Amino acid sequence: TYDLGPDEQQAFDRVATAMLAGDYYPPDAVAFSGRFREENRPLRVGDRVLQVAPMGPVSAIRLHSCVEIFVAERTDSRASLGYVTTRLHYGRGQWRADLSRTGGRLQLRVQSVALPASLLFWIGLPVARMLQLRARKRGVENLIARARGS
Repeated sequence: TYDLGPDEQQAFDRVATAMLAGDYYPPDAVAFSGRFREENRPLRVGDRVLQVAPMGPVSAIRLHSCVEIFVAERTDSRASLGYVTTRLHYGRGQWRADLSRTGGRLQLRVQSVALPASLLFWIGLPVARMLQLRARKRGVENLIARARGS
Protein backbone atom coordinates (compact mmCIF):
# COMPACT_ATOMS: atom_id res chain seq x y z
CA THR A 1 0.00 0.00 0.00
CA TYR A 2 1.29 3.44 -0.97
CA ASP A 3 0.36 6.81 0.52
CA LEU A 4 -0.38 9.31 -2.27
CA GLY A 5 -0.87 12.29 0.03
CA PRO A 6 -3.76 14.17 1.63
CA ASP A 7 -7.31 13.22 0.66
CA GLU A 8 -8.41 16.20 -1.38
CA GLN A 9 -11.20 15.97 -3.96
CA GLN A 10 -9.10 17.33 -6.82
CA ALA A 11 -6.24 14.95 -6.01
CA PHE A 12 -8.60 11.96 -5.93
CA ASP A 13 -10.19 13.05 -9.22
CA ARG A 14 -6.80 13.46 -10.96
CA VAL A 15 -5.56 10.03 -9.86
CA ALA A 16 -8.81 8.15 -10.51
CA THR A 17 -9.17 9.77 -13.93
CA ALA A 18 -5.58 8.89 -14.88
CA MET A 19 -6.06 5.27 -13.81
CA LEU A 20 -9.21 4.77 -15.83
CA ALA A 21 -7.87 6.73 -18.82
CA GLY A 22 -5.07 4.18 -19.23
CA ASP A 23 -2.48 6.59 -17.84
CA TYR A 24 -1.55 4.69 -14.66
CA TYR A 25 2.00 4.30 -15.94
CA PRO A 26 4.04 7.06 -17.57
CA PRO A 27 4.80 6.26 -21.24
CA ASP A 28 8.51 5.72 -20.49
CA ALA A 29 7.50 2.71 -18.38
CA VAL A 30 4.41 1.23 -20.08
CA ALA A 31 2.16 2.87 -22.67
CA PHE A 32 -1.45 1.68 -23.06
CA SER A 33 -3.28 1.77 -26.37
CA GLY A 34 -6.47 0.26 -27.69
CA ARG A 35 -10.00 0.97 -28.82
CA PHE A 36 -10.65 3.02 -25.67
CA ARG A 37 -8.12 5.59 -26.95
CA GLU A 38 -9.71 5.68 -30.42
CA GLU A 39 -13.13 6.17 -28.82
CA ASN A 40 -11.77 8.72 -26.31
CA ARG A 41 -13.36 7.00 -23.32
CA PRO A 42 -12.30 5.47 -20.01
CA LEU A 43 -11.27 1.85 -19.79
CA ARG A 44 -14.05 -0.65 -19.12
CA VAL A 45 -14.33 -4.33 -18.33
CA GLY A 46 -13.58 -6.47 -21.37
CA ASP A 47 -11.31 -3.94 -23.11
CA ARG A 48 -8.19 -5.41 -24.66
CA VAL A 49 -5.16 -3.18 -24.13
CA LEU A 50 -1.88 -3.26 -25.99
CA GLN A 51 0.96 -2.55 -23.58
CA VAL A 52 4.22 -1.21 -24.99
CA ALA A 53 7.19 -1.26 -22.61
CA PRO A 54 10.56 0.23 -23.58
CA MET A 55 13.54 -1.88 -22.49
CA GLY A 56 15.09 1.25 -20.98
CA PRO A 57 14.45 4.99 -20.65
CA VAL A 58 15.81 5.78 -24.13
CA SER A 59 15.69 2.33 -25.68
CA ALA A 60 14.45 1.79 -29.21
CA ILE A 61 13.65 -1.81 -28.24
CA ARG A 62 10.06 -2.12 -27.04
CA LEU A 63 8.15 -5.15 -25.79
CA HIS A 64 4.52 -5.50 -26.85
CA SER A 65 1.94 -7.50 -24.93
CA CYS A 66 -1.83 -7.65 -24.57
CA VAL A 67 -3.98 -7.67 -21.44
CA GLU A 68 -7.73 -7.67 -20.79
CA ILE A 69 -9.39 -5.38 -18.27
CA PHE A 70 -11.36 -7.28 -15.60
CA VAL A 71 -12.16 -4.36 -13.30
CA ALA A 72 -12.55 -0.66 -14.12
CA GLU A 73 -14.78 1.18 -11.68
CA ARG A 74 -15.04 4.42 -9.78
CA THR A 75 -17.18 5.74 -6.94
CA ASP A 76 -16.88 8.89 -4.83
CA SER A 77 -14.39 7.18 -2.52
CA ARG A 78 -12.75 4.38 -4.55
CA ALA A 79 -11.32 3.64 -7.98
CA SER A 80 -10.09 0.28 -9.21
CA LEU A 81 -8.32 -0.92 -12.33
CA GLY A 82 -7.23 -4.48 -12.99
CA TYR A 83 -6.18 -6.65 -15.88
CA VAL A 84 -5.32 -10.25 -16.70
CA THR A 85 -2.79 -11.34 -19.26
CA THR A 86 -3.83 -12.87 -22.57
CA ARG A 87 -2.06 -15.39 -24.80
CA LEU A 88 -0.37 -12.37 -26.40
CA HIS A 89 1.66 -11.70 -23.24
CA TYR A 90 5.03 -13.07 -22.11
CA GLY A 91 3.72 -13.93 -18.68
CA ARG A 92 0.57 -15.27 -17.09
CA GLY A 93 -1.08 -13.44 -14.27
CA GLN A 94 -3.09 -10.51 -13.13
CA TRP A 95 -2.55 -7.00 -11.80
CA ARG A 96 -4.86 -4.71 -9.85
CA ALA A 97 -4.65 -1.22 -8.34
CA ASP A 98 -7.21 0.12 -5.85
CA LEU A 99 -7.34 3.80 -4.91
CA SER A 100 -9.19 4.66 -1.70
CA ARG A 101 -9.84 7.53 0.64
CA THR A 102 -8.72 6.33 4.06
CA GLY A 103 -8.24 8.35 7.23
CA GLY A 104 -7.80 11.66 5.43
CA ARG A 105 -5.24 10.19 3.01
CA LEU A 106 -5.29 8.79 -0.52
CA GLN A 107 -4.11 5.20 -0.42
CA LEU A 108 -3.10 3.04 -3.38
CA ARG A 109 -2.98 -0.73 -3.02
CA VAL A 110 -1.29 -2.61 -5.85
CA GLN A 111 -1.49 -6.40 -6.12
CA SER A 112 -0.06 -8.66 -8.80
CA VAL A 113 0.73 -12.26 -9.53
CA ALA A 114 2.86 -13.22 -12.52
CA LEU A 115 4.41 -16.41 -13.81
CA PRO A 116 6.54 -16.98 -16.90
CA ALA A 117 4.49 -18.26 -19.84
CA SER A 118 7.01 -18.35 -22.64
CA LEU A 119 10.55 -19.45 -23.29
CA LEU A 120 11.49 -15.81 -23.92
CA PHE A 121 10.22 -14.85 -20.44
CA TRP A 122 12.18 -17.70 -18.80
CA ILE A 123 15.38 -16.81 -20.66
CA GLY A 124 14.98 -13.14 -19.84
CA LEU A 125 13.57 -13.60 -16.33
CA PRO A 126 16.04 -11.23 -14.61
CA VAL A 127 15.34 -8.53 -17.21
CA ALA A 128 11.59 -9.19 -17.12
CA ARG A 129 11.57 -8.86 -13.32
CA MET A 130 13.58 -5.64 -13.52
CA LEU A 131 11.06 -4.22 -16.03
CA GLN A 132 8.12 -5.25 -13.80
CA LEU A 133 9.63 -3.57 -10.74
CA ARG A 134 10.55 -0.47 -12.76
CA ALA A 135 7.00 -0.20 -14.12
CA ARG A 136 5.53 -0.61 -10.63
CA LYS A 137 7.81 2.11 -9.23
CA ARG A 138 7.19 4.50 -12.15
CA GLY A 139 3.43 3.93 -11.94
CA VAL A 140 3.31 4.85 -8.26
CA GLU A 141 5.57 7.88 -8.85
CA ASN A 142 3.28 8.96 -11.67
CA LEU A 143 0.17 8.81 -9.48
CA ILE A 144 1.88 10.61 -6.59
CA ALA A 145 2.82 13.42 -9.01
CA ARG A 146 -0.77 13.54 -10.33
CA ALA A 147 -2.15 13.69 -6.78
CA ARG A 148 0.09 16.68 -6.14
CA GLY A 149 -1.08 18.34 -9.34
CA SER A 150 2.23 18.10 -11.20
